[in-house]
Amino acid sequence: MGVKGLATLVEANPDLLQCVCLKDTPLVVDGNALCYQLFRFCRINFRFGGDYEVLAEAVAEFVQSFRLASVRLIVVFDGLLETDEWKQSTMVVRQKQRLSVAQKVAQGSNPSSYLLPLLASRTVLQTLRANNDVVTVHQCAVEADAVIAGLANAVKCPVLSQDSDFFIYDLKHGYVPMETLEWGQLIPLYSSPSSMSPASGGVRAKIYKNSFLLDYYPQLDLDLLPLFSAVMGNDFEQDHVSFKNLLRTLPRMEATSSSRKFHRQGSCRKQYNMVDLLKWFEGKSRTEVIKEMLTTVKTFKRQHWRRYLANASFMYIRARSTEYVTSDTDVLTCQTLLSEFPLLPEWFLSAYCVGRIPCQFIYIMKYLKIFLPTLVEDFSKNSVFDCCRTLRVEVYKILLTSANVYCVREYLRSSNRLVLKKVLFQEASMHLYNMESFDVAQRRNVLLKTCGKTWSEELGRFSSSMILFILSLTYWTSSDESNVAKQYVFAIVFVGFLLNLSKLQPIYSDEVTAEEMDEETKSFLETIRRLKRTTASTTKQEIAAVVKFAHALNEWQACFKGVLWLNTALMWPFDEHTSPAHFYSGRKAFVASWYFAQNNSYKRLFEGFPSVLQKFDVFYSLVQTVIGTRINQINSCGKRRSSEIQRNSSNRCKKRKSRIVLTMTDSASGDETKQEENSRIKEEWYNEENRFAALALDNG
Repeated sequence: MGVKGLATLVEANPDLLQCVCLKDTPLVVDGNALCYQLFRFCRINFRFGGDYEVLAEAVAEFVQSFRLASVRLIVVFDGLLETDEWKQSTMVVRQKQRLSVAQKVAQGSNPSSYLLPLLASRTVLQTLRANNDVVTVHQCAVEADAVIAGLANAVKCPVLSQDSDFFIYDLKHGYVPMETLEWGQLIPLYSSPSSMSPASGGVRAKIYKNSFLLDYYPQLDLDLLPLFSAVMGNDFEQDHVSFKNLLRTLPRMEATSSSRKFHRQGSCRKQYNMVDLLKWFEGKSRTEVIKEMLTTVKTFKRQHWRRYLANASFMYIRARSTEYVTSDTDVLTCQTLLSEFPLLPEWFLSAYCVGRIPCQFIYIMKYLKIFLPTLVEDFSKNSVFDCCRTLRVEVYKILLTSANVYCVREYLRSSNRLVLKKVLFQEASMHLYNMESFDVAQRRNVLLKTCGKTWSEELGRFSSSMILFILSLTYWTSSDESNVAKQYVFAIVFVGFLLNLSKLQPIYSDEVTAEEMDEETKSFLETIRRLKRTTASTTKQEIAAVVKFAHALNEWQACFKGVLWLNTALMWPFDEHTSPAHFYSGRKAFVASWYFAQNNSYKRLFEGFPSVLQKFDVFYSLVQTVIGTRINQINSCGKRRSSEIQRNSSNRCKKRKSRIVLTMTDSASGDETKQEENSRIKEEWYNEENRFAALALDNG
């Protein structure tokens, strides 16, 4: 998270950022920051579970722009191992903050911050690894900041990130904030034509170096910057560790005539304190600064504060050590992992270092707990992760059985609170350390059995990557904890079909040639792409419908992620390159779900595209066969517990009868209602350039 307010202070002083053109150079990239910035720049709507297709396209264009500029990207992702208890408590605080954002979204408001969809990080990582000619991916065991700084100094190149901690690190070749990149040049697909220019001449941005501070504070010892971060607050800051007394005693000085004036953005007290603290540091050594700082606190607290300053500063100082200044970060990661788990198999170590294994696996093995992500969901229902607990338990068994541990603590939402739940499990015969002794068929059967399936000829007709998608649907629709409705199942299958339409086996007839089939497919995809439903939700009913959709689809995504995790833990008996971008787009799924709920049929979606309809019929029928009779037992309102049906059956039957009577005896009124509904739909759907939108005007 960095030092809050420091980036704003740097922006207020333009001389601290100098223009640069990135070309013919390596560039070390903060992978986690890249996920957030791409998501933010493309304005991807996270309410519907994420448009992974759009995110993958943005990553591909981002990489292509740097490829044209002959820039080699070294992307480093965070690990989750932390030895300091203060970092652990920081994770809890952030989880609660995300929960607050999710609550606001569920209530229909638009919070300033956003939540990454469940599979966004995997989408970015998979797309980066697919461009391995220009991108090298590394995954650390611990937080990556110090590794990124040391790696950049080793290969003599800048760092690209959006973390104000890099204003503090001693980066010999500078730090490029992601916000200073000309994103319109990088990703033309999401930019106006006026902002586009070829990237072959280099990627334009702005760069910061610590030495630029000396123009403002000539006598400043740059080695004091870690102490500056500790005083102003970073990830180690705690309520009981505060330097407010020190900041109150600082003289309010302006820069001397020998240095430039350091501007403070607005009247924020924190930025005033930053400027005054930097001025106070001038001409002082590290020993003098610490001594004077500790005189502002009570004697019995000084030892505690010394330890705090040491911990908070160490994260910056260690990046200068020979251990971190190395171009081989994988060796460093392996050494860190082996120090914690001396017997980790070689296949696991090598796969982890390049991001093939989720960093959460190591976190579970070390701390015996996991923070389940916060998502947009219905807070009146159980957590979306309740429906896929069995999948997670199988992963826990594989990771922990050899350590004789049979309990994992999960942080997840319960109602509107963050709670800690214990998950108990039994010993498993197949675990991490003997996994290589089992053949592919045995490992595959474990995954199939967990999802309630056995290998069949119908399942074998799907590609290896699509099998995991189908298994996630099978598990989700059969879970007693899931909130499945027929329109949601259709939406997922329909979007999976759309995103794989060009890969599916073509179905020709005597009247249709291969060229005509390709042209019809392209026309159909373009028509669907231009079909948009208004996503703004204003009434309580509309907000509730969106939240209900998001809850159900996030349940399925949780199952999909569980299947992907189990596939990884089992050494990939199915395709490990399965990307969410090939199977889910939230906006498309929302449109498909809405249309199916209105019409209770999908046939008219394919009007004018008979060959595509035939292909979808075959695909949908095959999916139904694999999933089994469960999909036909789901009604349009979703699955319902028997207790709820018994409690409300009589009242609901009366309501249905009264509605039927009204419809039959008052046809004129019904026609007027239908005209009003069509008028409302026309306002929401109509698009002059899209002839397909007219289908929504008639529900018959």
